[in-house]
Amino acid sequence: MPVPEMSVAVILSAPRPAPAGHPIASLKRSRMSKRNPTEQDLAAFSNLEITETGYSFDGPSGRVRFENVVPGEEVFRSEMLGVLNISLAWRNIHRSGQSPMTVPINASLRNNISQLEYDHDVVKAMTLQRRDEPVLMLITFNGLNTIDGAHRLKRRIRDKLPSVQAFILPPTVLREIQVRMFEQQDGVWQQVSGLSDESLAEHIRQAKLVEAMIFRGPGR
Repeated sequence: MPVPEMSVAVILSAPRPAPAGHPIASLKRSRMSKRNPTEQDLAAFSNLEITETGYSFDGPSGRVRFENVVPGEEVFRSEMLGVLNISLAWRNIHRSGQSPMTVPINASLRNNISQLEYDHDVVKAMTLQRRDEPVLMLITFNGLNTIDGAHRLKRRIRDKLPSVQAFILPPTVLREIQVRMFEQQDGVWQQVSGLSDESLAEHIRQAKLVEAMIFRGPGR
């Protein structure tokens, strides 16, 4: 079966204004994917409880709870999007049987990837097999953002390849993979990390407009 290709340029040439209530007003530098603390890392905290969808423990200033992530999962940290659960995103993709798409490596995509930190040694030592594996992208209010596979994309750019295989996540997935942190203050849980419900809803609303532009084609 042929791999589908994007029907239009997939990255906006300039960032869109951040949605109202968004934690920042412009796209800032993001970090590479990294591991969430493991259960062993958290052993020093008392009353550690782990469920299928999160974990909690007693922190220095009270009870702390994380949602949409468990110890040891891979996460992506972004000043624009907060912390995203990459392991969960990949599991959902494998369960759905989704196929990757061919995304052209154009000037806009190069600009997007320039916002990410990466290890030059990892890019240089990467095998061709690893280079050719699909990356993971999320549609946001300012276009496609690479949330896993920055090193693979950098290597493809270095090798002057015209495109990359990518799994494209729709904006609504942000609800499922965003990691939220809560602290218990005077017996009441307060969210201290992650987009608020209002900001998340506005972000997704504007990102859906971008999604329509990306996949615009016959019958759309």
